[in-house]
Amino acid sequence: RIAGCLVAEPIKAAHEVIPSSASENRSNLPDNKTESAQAKHTLEFGKISFKREVLRRHNHPDKSKEECQGPGAIVCEEEAVPALCGFRAIWVVPSRRRKGIASQLVDAARYIIQALSLQLSHALKTHHYEACTLLLNKGT
Repeated sequence: RIAGCLVAEPIKAAHEVIPSSASENRSNLPDNKTESAQAKHTLEFGKISFKREVLRRHNHPDKSKEECQGPGAIVCEEEAVPALCGFRAIWVVPSRRRKGIASQLVDAARYIIQALSLQLSHALKTHHYEACTLLLNKGT
C-alpha cells in the first residue's frame, strides 16, 4: 500500500521562506477570527517552523494583499538562491497523517539529492560530466 508521495523536480533557483512569528500575524486579525486547530502542531524544516491553524475570514476588496495575509500565509524572499531540487507536492493518505511520513519522504529526498550531488562533483573533477548528467536526468 502507498502511504505517501513526494513529487520532486530539478530546479536551478528557489526563494527562501521568511519565517514569521504567529504573534506578528495575529496582531492584524480580530481575536474572534482565528481558531487554533484541534491540537497545536508545528511542522519544522530546518530552522523554519510552520504552525497549523484554521482561519475564518472574508476577503475585503478595499484592503491590500498584505493586510489580508493570515497566519497561514507563506512569505518568500524576493531574491532567488541556487537550489538543486524543488518539491512540487507532498501527500500522505489521511489515515496515516501526523505520523512523520511526510518528514521521512523529505529526508529520503534530501539523502538522494546529496548522493547525486556528490556523484556530480566527483564527475566534474574526473571530466565525466556527460555520464553524470544522464544519471541525473534519468533519475536513477
